[in-house]
Amino acid sequence: MGELKPASRKQKVGRNDSCPSGQPAKFKNCLVAHRELNERSTPAEVWWVCSRWQAAAPPLEKRLVAMPSRRIGAVEKLDQVLEEAIKAGEDMEWNEIFHGLRAAGHPDLPGVFRRIAAEVPPTKKSRLAFFY
Repeated sequence: MGELKPASRKQKVGRNDSCPSGQPAKFKNCLVAHRELNERSTPAEVWWVCSRWQAAAPPLEKRLVAMPSRRIGAVEKLDQVLEEAIKAGEDMEWNEIFHGLRAAGHPDLPGVFRRIAAEVPPTKKSRLAFFY
């Protein structure tokens, strides 16, 4: 048998691998259902478009990097990422998160801005520019 690669090194999903969503199907079947995905898609990119996701969500950092740059219909996923980012104790790039949520089509950008401004500690808020 060939040598197995550590799971942490593999970032892309192969066509014949199981779908990272936790569905009992091969990834190639998800490619047919989601035209915006391709064979080089990461689990985080699949998370954004899959409405039947059952597995644990990919790490927040990977989902932020894979955040769609066009409108998506999954407002609950946008809110989930915002909630996790606010709870994260790390110093987040709030301008990038805000602009990412705007590009992905969050319907309540003033509410997102107010929420970040109200809940992010002042030491971390310095990276949030004023958009008004």
